[in-house]
Amino acid sequence: MGGYTTPNIRASAGDTYPAIYGEQYVKDDQGRILVDEDPASANYGLPMVGEFGKIGDVSPDFIMGLRNGFTIFKYVTLSAFMEWKNGGDIYSGSNRLMNLYGSSATTEDRETPFIYPGYLSNGTPNNIERGGVGDEDAYFQLYANTLSSLPEANIMDASYLQLSEVALTFKLPKNI
Repeated sequence: MGGYTTPNIRASAGDTYPAIYGEQYVKDDQGRILVDEDPASANYGLPMVGEFGKIGDVSPDFIMGLRNGFTIFKYVTLSAFMEWKNGGDIYSGSNRLMNLYGSSATTEDRETPFIYPGYLSNGTPNNIERGGVGDEDAYFQLYANTLSSLPEANIMDASYLQLSEVALTFKLPKNI
């Protein structure tokens, strides 16, 4: 048997269900993402892959709906239903693969040097520039070797507000 082993959904005593587990970013005590500071490392200036742990909670904080309607003239009613889901997380395997294969908008500009938005171990913002001439592998290293093996990088907020239904109804007069 084979297939994806991480991330996965787990039920753990004392934890919410369903919860998403997988490899996490290495973070400082303030929860900020740390980058590799070893100039000899292929991941120099890029986020580090940390321990396996809880990376998301599927359950939303709340779901609510609102229906409103009003009568136009005497026989026509216009109504709408909106749904709001707040909270909850999803793992986007599609996002992971699109970044891995360089087909997402995020990976469009692969020739421009970049500084990954993280922190150094001394608490200062990352200032290590990667990419550009002489460091052409930087984007490959970031997306193919680092973020593709870091499920937390592809956890997204599942909140939404959507217009679920719009109805225009006609009430026929009794004399028809």
